[in-house]
Order: sequence, then structure tokens, then C-alpha cells
Amino acid sequence: GLNCLDFICVKKGEFRKNLDKILRKIEAIGYPVIIKANDLGSSIGLYCANNEKEAILGMKRRFYMMKMC
Repeated sequence: GLNCLDFICVKKGEFRKNLDKILRKIEAIGYPVIIKANDLGSSIGLYCANNEKEAILGMKRRFYMMKMC
């Protein structure tokens, strides 16, 4: 079979309420992480985050893109 990367699913409401919990989960996976909106095309909206600051920015941008489409 195919190997799959570890992942977490983050909902907008969860991002607003539980950012610390989300960042702990990301830390457990380890950087770099790929952030992607699940309702856009296969490679549309990909963002590579190398640290916590970039991860927060990437999630904010993905949620904004989801609103626009």
C-alpha cells in the first residue's frame, strides 16, 4: 500500500478556540508541515510551514481562501 503522512484536521471554529491544542498536535508531528484547505483542488492552497509562526499564518490564509471560493 501507499505510505501516508501524519495529519490533523482543523476546523475554523476549533482554530479560533483551541489554537494551543492545535499547535501541540502540530509539534507532535514535527515541522515542516503542509497546510491545505480540504475544499480546494488537489494542489490549490498548499502552504508549507517551517515553524509555529508560519503554521498560524498558513491556517489563517487557508480559512480566508475557503471563504472566497
